[in-house]
Amino acid sequence: MSETINSDPEVVIYTITSLYTEIHPDIDGNTLPLADMLPERERLVGIYKTIESAKRCVEEDHASFDECGYYNYIVIEGLWEGCYPGLGDHETWYRHDENSRKWVSCERPKCFGCLVNFYE
Repeated sequence: MSETINSDPEVVIYTITSLYTEIHPDIDGNTLPLADMLPERERLVGIYKTIESAKRCVEEDHASFDECGYYNYIVIEGLWEGCYPGLGDHETWYRHDENSRKWVSCERPKCFGCLVNFYE
């Protein structure tokens, strides 16, 4: 199967970042102090040229991203060249389902409010 470099001409790379928070995902982060909204831990774990490759990596759990419960969310961010790349326009979210031990697609957790650029 041949993949195009990316389907969105603005996007140059896709990053995969593992995140952990104890805040309930439905709590509106915009009502929280910034310090409470920030993930307790985060780690850039992958960089891909295509969204398809990044999604496949997460969905097949190539790197055991949850690290025995150390991370409970993943965000894939599409970034472009330049300063302050990506402003939440190209995000794909996953949460770790402990019962199935799989990463399942989810909406952006409200607890992260208006935060953007999770990669570190």
